Amino acid sequence: MKQYLALAILFSVLTSCDSNRVFESNTRVKDGSWNINDVPVFEVEITDIESETKALVNVRHTSYYQFANLWVFIKTIDPDGVEKVDTLECLFAEADGRWIGSGLGDLFDTQTYWKNITFEKAGTYRFEIEQGMRIGKDSKIQSLPGIEDVGLRIEKLEQDEI
Repeated sequence: MKQYLALAILFSVLTSCDSNRVFESNTRVKDGSWNINDVPVFEVEITDIESETKALVNVRHTSYYQFANLWVFIKTIDPDGVEKVDTLECLFAEADGRWIGSGLGDLFDTQTYWKNITFEKAGTYRFEIEQGMRIGKDSKIQSLPGIEDVGLRIEKLEQDEI
């Protein structure tokens, strides 16, 4: 618990002066195990349609997570109700098993680039992130122990990224 509190404080300090951030929110996963029926939802009010942005998916996991990656489906619903779905692979470990994310104790934070977004209209956008892990071709994994938080970050692109 002390490690989690220290990590939360450090995260707050590091992101409080973040001028590129348009939106960032993380949702705690119930009991540290992401159930396939639990779909975090992020509603983002967009007023600036001139700036180019990039979107990233945040995941906090423990060292007890049993996979080297995580597949997610991201549904975007624009202000007019138009839906789009993307699939994203979040890598957590190197080929030799070393965790990639920054961490403290047995908690690791990863931030995976999803895509660049230029919002075409102002309004509220809804983002839904569903875990998409499978065993074999079709068998869905009902719950993923070791996933603690799932989040979304949208930030303005730096000049050198445009």
